Amino acid sequence: MSREQFRNFVNTVEHNILIKEKLLKCKTSKDIILLAKSYGYSITIEDLHYDKTASKFEFWFKESRINPLK
Repeated sequence: MSREQFRNFVNTVEHNILIKEKLLKCKTSKDIILLAKSYGYSITIEDLHYDKTASKFEFWFKESRINPLK
């Protein structure tokens, strides 16, 4: 459930300049979690770590794409 909350929070940040500005001021993961909580989202430190890992995999898959043989 919290990963869904995390995705919803990210979507909110992308569409709300005020929250985006507050997010830029966060210095720690705990600050991000508290910001999300203040807007009604329940996320965990694991959600933040999962997102980092998912981003690394996504980048790897894009960069390691095998071109088709001609």
